[in-house]
Amino acid sequence: MFKKYSFLLFLLLLSWFNTSTCRVIIQKQKRIVCYYLNWAQHRPEGGNFFPENLDTSLCTHIIYAFAILKNSKLAPSEWNNLQNELNMYSRLMELKKTNDIKILLAIAGWNFDSGDIFDVIKNKQLRKEFVQQSTQFLRDYQFDGLDLHCEYPDNRLRNKQLFTTLTKELHIAFQPYYLLLTATVGAAKSIIEADYEIDKISQYLDFVNLMPYDLQAGSWKNTTSLHTPLYANPQDKKQIIFNQNWTINYWIQHGMSKEKINMGLILYGRTFKLFNSSNADIGAPTLEPGEPGKYTREKGLLSYYEICEKFNNDQWIHKYDDVQKSMYAYNEKMWIGYNNIHTLTIRVNYINEKGLGGVAIWAPDFDDFSGKFCNRGPYPLINTVVNLIRSSTTTSSSSPSITGTYVFS
Repeated sequence: MFKKYSFLLFLLLLSWFNTSTCRVIIQKQKRIVCYYLNWAQHRPEGGNFFPENLDTSLCTHIIYAFAILKNSKLAPSEWNNLQNELNMYSRLMELKKTNDIKILLAIAGWNFDSGDIFDVIKNKQLRKEFVQQSTQFLRDYQFDGLDLHCEYPDNRLRNKQLFTTLTKELHIAFQPYYLLLTATVGAAKSIIEADYEIDKISQYLDFVNLMPYDLQAGSWKNTTSLHTPLYANPQDKKQIIFNQNWTINYWIQHGMSKEKINMGLILYGRTFKLFNSSNADIGAPTLEPGEPGKYTREKGLLSYYEICEKFNNDQWIHKYDDVQKSMYAYNEKMWIGYNNIHTLTIRVNYINEKGLGGVAIWAPDFDDFSGKFCNRGPYPLINTVVNLIRSSTTTSSSSPSITGTYVFS
C-alpha cells in the first residue's frame, strides 16, 4: 500500500514539475535590440561613442550599423572597422565576454535607398554569390546574424517578390550556422505596400525591427509636428495612418507574427525654429529645422542629453499631448518634440499589452549614456525601458490628461 501511494505521489509531483517547467519554457524573454551607430565615434569629446560605452546588460541584441555593398559583396563601411587598434569589429565582439548577447551586422540603409542592392538581387548569380559571401563574412568576424536595413527602399527595388526571394535564400544559407536573419523595415503605408510581402517574409525572418518614426516630423516639414506619435489625432484625418499603433496593427493584420515584431523607440528629438513665438501648438508654422546640437551636429535633431542640457539652461514650457501620447516643449524661438521617461513608459506598456516581441532602440548614443546631462545617472531612458520590459507586470497605456507645464524628464 505504501508503495502504491508513493508511486501516486511521484506521478503528482512529476505532473506538477512538468507543468511548471512548460510554463517557464513558453515565457520567452522579450528582445531589447540596441543599434550601435558607427558614426557616433566621430562626434566631439563628450558625445563620441564607442563599443565600450554600450552597457550590454541592457541589451539582448546589438545591431552594428552599418556594413556596405562593395562590388556586390558585403564589406566594412569604415577604415577602422577591421584595422589597427581601433578595430571596431573586435572591440564589439569583446562585449560578448561580459554578457550573453547576440551581435548582428546591418547592411547599410543607403544601399537599399540608392538601389545598389537591386543590381545584386535581380541577378540570380550575383544574388547567389552575395548570399554565400555574406554567410562567410559573418562567420569570419563572429557576427551572429545579418540585419537587412531597408526602411526606405529605392523605387527600383520595388519588386517585393525579389526581396522575399533574398530573405528566403539568406535564411536557407544561414540555418546550418545558426545565424539570425532580421530586417529593419519602414512604417509608411506606401512603402509597406510596395516593398514587403509581409506574410511571406515572416517565414524567413527571425524578427523585424519596425521603425514608426519621423512619419509626421522632419526637416522637410514647415510646421511643428510629433515624430513618434503612439496614436492618431482623430481631428487630423490626413495623418490618421502616421502613428505607431496604426503601423503595428497593419503589419500584424497582413501576416507578421506579433512575437516577431520589435517596436522602434527613438531617443532623439525633432526640432524647429518657430515662425511666431506666440503660436507654438502642434501644427504651428516654422521657419526651418532647429539648429544642430553641439554633439550630434545635425539640423532639426537633438539627442536626449542635448535636450536635457537645453532644458537645464533655459526657460521652456513643456506640454503633453494626451491623445498622441507625446511630449513637446518650446521657448520663444525653438520647438522640440521628444520622448522622455513618461512617454517611453506608455509605449513599453503598449508593447507588453500587445504581446509584441520586444523593442528596437535607436539608439543608445542618443541617451544620456554618460549620466552627465540629465541628473538621472547613465542611460535613464533605456533603463526605464529595460525595467518595464523585464517586469512581469504591466499597467494601462492610458494616462491622465496633463495640461500646462510638465516636468520634462
